[in-house]
Amino acid sequence: MKLTISGYGSIGKYLIENLGSFPNVSIILIEKDEEKIQEAKDKHDILVIEGDVLSYHVLNDANVDNCDLFIACTRDDNVNIISCQLAKKMGARYCASRVHYDLFTPYEKISELENYFGIDWIICSSVLTAWQIINYVLAEKNTFFESYFSNKLDVVKIEIQKKSKFVNQKLEKLKNNFKVIACYRGEKLLKNTNQIVLKEGDSVILAEKKGKVQRNISIFYGDDFKKTKNIYIAGYSVEMLTVIDLLTSKGKKVTFFSKNRKRCEEVYSRFDVTVIHKDVTEHATLDEEEIKNCRAFICGSDDDADNLAFALNIENHDLSNIIILVQDSDKVKLFERFQFKKVISLSEIISKGIQKYFNTIIKQDFSFIQGTNIRGVVKVISKESTLVGNELSEYLKKNKYGKIVAVYRRGEVLLEDKIFSNVEIGDKVLIVCLEGKGENIVKVLNHQ
Repeated sequence: MKLTISGYGSIGKYLIENLGSFPNVSIILIEKDEEKIQEAKDKHDILVIEGDVLSYHVLNDANVDNCDLFIACTRDDNVNIISCQLAKKMGARYCASRVHYDLFTPYEKISELENYFGIDWIICSSVLTAWQIINYVLAEKNTFFESYFSNKLDVVKIEIQKKSKFVNQKLEKLKNNFKVIACYRGEKLLKNTNQIVLKEGDSVILAEKKGKVQRNISIFYGDDFKKTKNIYIAGYSVEMLTVIDLLTSKGKKVTFFSKNRKRCEEVYSRFDVTVIHKDVTEHATLDEEEIKNCRAFICGSDDDADNLAFALNIENHDLSNIIILVQDSDKVKLFERFQFKKVISLSEIISKGIQKYFNTIIKQDFSFIQGTNIRGVVKVISKESTLVGNELSEYLKKNKYGKIVAVYRRGEVLLEDKIFSNVEIGDKVLIVCLEGKGENIVKVLNHQ
């Protein structure tokens, strides 16, 4: 498996350190900064190509025509997009480009832009980070969110709470609202039929298009999940604008703090939120009435020093659900020393997203959802495959725990069962093995 990475910043370093550990993976780095080139050569046993990634000759020297995944993660969004287009035209199998939110307002249009530019995945850093923050805000105990197919498919493991509307209801009722992959009682996998009566403490694995579960998560918690609880945000950054947009679109109550009056005015003019012109770094400035009934407090400045001051101040007001955005990944350990548990590093969240993308399109067998032993497989349908136009489930009979989750076709996630009986060339099919090893499914599918 051959990877080409453009840019040796914090993201490039993370990817080389983590993806380079996979067996049979070779990495080529493209970088033009002499100091970074020397650092990469000293730290990693990889081939480094010196030069401008927009140069045809440099891409040719890096053999992008023969790479499985080209990742553009320089600091320049335009360079990333154009280099991906060049690499794709030269023969790279898959291309992923990191960009900032500014270029792609609104974020729902990213899929259209991927098709327009001919790039497999446009990694919008602010959106990826915003969704992670929102998962922290919305998720309750024993709830885990993961995303697939370029962050367009959500997979969720969620525990049915005591006051949920689904307690003592048949699984059929849940399946009428969501795509159910599996249901567990403790560690026992329940036979997935409509006759299962859900109990408090049961865990369900759901697959849905991005945002559907988050928008409806309250029905799993009942009265314990009150929309009246407020979400507080201190600090201004591109990521926070995305977070505010997503939260307010779901009807959540948001209060925004900033010591900068112009930023207060901008947020107030763009969103339906409460805005308070106040410096949250100063303990005495916060009124207990202003931060009561708090679901979460997000420290989201683009200045890490401010975020640390916010967090320490808020902690002194006995608020525990504190989420901190860290711009400099090297400072994550500093925040953790203060016992803050929900620290989000921009470069790390982007890097992990890219690594998951690598896992699903390059590897054949990967861990599917946290807290379970479910394994996942993505099968890319080639023109030679006997699966084209046929019923996929017929090929899973050799493994009774195999289950089709979704088909990814031309940038869209398809969950309807009828799609599974008529797959097309180029489809990416996500299949899971609920018990046992995913490699059993791989063996079956690789012969098709």
